[in-house]
Amino acid sequence: THSSGRYMGQRSLTFTLMQKMFDRVEEKAGKDYGPDLILTTRAIRREYLELCRADRRNVNTMTLDGGWKALDYNGVPFTVDDDAIDGEIYFLTTKDLKVFRMSDYDWMSKDGSILHRVSGYDAYEAVLFRYAELGCFRRNSHGVLCDLDYTL
Repeated sequence: THSSGRYMGQRSLTFTLMQKMFDRVEEKAGKDYGPDLILTTRAIRREYLELCRADRRNVNTMTLDGGWKALDYNGVPFTVDDDAIDGEIYFLTTKDLKVFRMSDYDWMSKDGSILHRVSGYDAYEAVLFRYAELGCFRRNSHGVLCDLDYTL
């Protein structure tokens, strides 16, 4: 990652850029079936908050399941994902995403034992695993804004 967020060809975040992408995804996915989750980095979220402050817009928040907090953009949660790429905002239609799995969770016991002593400690450990992959049914019902500048 880079700290300033600046390199050749980056563009500033604007409400128009965000709304155009939102509209494009909504058009492809269907009005009642459009983006229902927006993910980005902390730096881009700060850019968005600064944009709202400069335009004197009130930023509403929402509480998601599990107590998570998100900003509200067109009634859609706008939040941070630690795995998001610097300078990008993802507009997702989660109904078109699914987790495909080969099996349910299971304990690793290849050597016949689930619990193993932790060397040097009065403790035991076990490994819980699941083989799964995130899949997408309709690629055109998602969108991404790339090459966004961030300085905050």
